[in-house]
Amino acid sequence: MDEKAFLANIQKRLASRSEKPAHPGQFGRPVRTLPDDLAAEFHTRLTAVGGHVYLVHTLSQAADQVQMLLDNWQVQRAAISGHAILHKVGVLALLQERGIAMRVETAESPSTRNLFSLADAEVGITGAEYVVAASGTLVMAASTWHTRSVSLVPPRHVALVRQSQLLPDLAALSAQLQKDFGAAMPSGLVLISGPSKTADIEQTLTIGVHGPGELHVILINE
Repeated sequence: MDEKAFLANIQKRLASRSEKPAHPGQFGRPVRTLPDDLAAEFHTRLTAVGGHVYLVHTLSQAADQVQMLLDNWQVQRAAISGHAILHKVGVLALLQERGIAMRVETAESPSTRNLFSLADAEVGITGAEYVVAASGTLVMAASTWHTRSVSLVPPRHVALVRQSQLLPDLAALSAQLQKDFGAAMPSGLVLISGPSKTADIEQTLTIGVHGPGELHVILINE
């Protein structure tokens, strides 16, 4: 077949194609019933997979809970993100008052990142963008004020979140992401559901191999 015949055959086949089908629209979401109290649902789901949830009602109570955890663990070095909730709770001041060395993990704070290796931090303290009740999940977006390593490298992870950040399920998360970010989605999203777990072919479960072995969430209901 020569070139002209070949191209004519392609053109003929393209011309005979039917019109492009209409877009089906939004996919349906499964019908499921969640408790009205999303905080209770989140607590149930996260504790079921080994996480810890502390419900507090004020920023001051949140600071007290952070202090209690740090004292119980006798923390000497902590890594923290630059999330605004940490400033509102007063985490930086709390660490300074107790003489705890801190490493601030943001793209704009190189001076505090060189105090010690992130691998030497005993705890990572962060905020989160969203909380998914149905799966007991924290959703964290990569940004200039938060690097993913602070919630991944230290053996313990403490997250401060507001009850207003709760979403019922992953379908609601998808819709909220589209509403909040549109086409300008963050470079990465981290979904954290409990402490890090891994299992081999013999189904031997090991905790804390690929991430923190403990997850503690302080849920603030103001």
